[in-house]
Amino acid sequence: MRKITTLILALLAMTVGHAQMSSLLYNSKKKKKKNMMNPAYFCNSGFYLSLPNLNLNLESPLSFNDIFIVKPVDGQNITYINNEAILASLDAKNELGLDLNVGLLGFGFKTKHGFFSFSSQIRTNAQVGLPKDVLHFLVEGNIDENGQGRDLTLIDQDLLSFQTNAECGIGYGLNVNERLTVGARFKLLLGLANINTTNTHIDLSTDPNLNTLAVNMDYSVRMSAPIRLSVVGDTSLNFELIEEIPQNFGFAIDLGARYKINDKLSVAASILD
Repeated sequence: MRKITTLILALLAMTVGHAQMSSLLYNSKKKKKKNMMNPAYFCNSGFYLSLPNLNLNLESPLSFNDIFIVKPVDGQNITYINNEAILASLDAKNELGLDLNVGLLGFGFKTKHGFFSFSSQIRTNAQVGLPKDVLHFLVEGNIDENGQGRDLTLIDQDLLSFQTNAECGIGYGLNVNERLTVGARFKLLLGLANINTTNTHIDLSTDPNLNTLAVNMDYSVRMSAPIRLSVVGDTSLNFELIEEIPQNFGFAIDLGARYKINDKLSVAASILD
């Protein structure tokens, strides 16, 4: 149990790290990424070509310092898992978040009055529930201070929300005058997978002799994905990938504007998706 707990907490600590987020590149004059956040922003170069790339953002309610603590022991600093700080830092319901954009191919070029751009990518967004009571069970167990088994509610929240889609976009930005620039992008979407759970409830019960544990679960999973499920026998599920391309088409629009007040100050706004 201790090894499992250590592994879970180490993974949670890793999710605190961030790759370079798109928002950090918003005011970078030479990066084409700012055009993805506001179609009224242009890349300074006359032409750019974007090859396959990856942008990853991970979010966790726990930081490294919440999970680990360093204590001096016999003249050496030893790192321990700080169970008290972990439980104190969590709310009853918490979430781990993941945003992954895999850029496929993109390009852009200046025109006489503006800037044209094309982009294609696969976007994935996921939230995974992190119930505090699960970590409390891993740290404290299910035996109370009197040596008696406790009945616990381990989970009472949504556990998973996952969606991924392919996207192709064509955008154009227009210099209305020396101060005002506007832009728009039309995006064709292809939904690849969507999986989510409604409220999941899991109870853990201990018999009086502490010999067995009983788990009661109430959950619902909704899934749209290129997977076919079939029941084999009484207890087994068979997963089969569907080779046909899903027909889950949609579209989205990005709008943006930028206004130059003077040589040192400008304002901008955008509405995405």
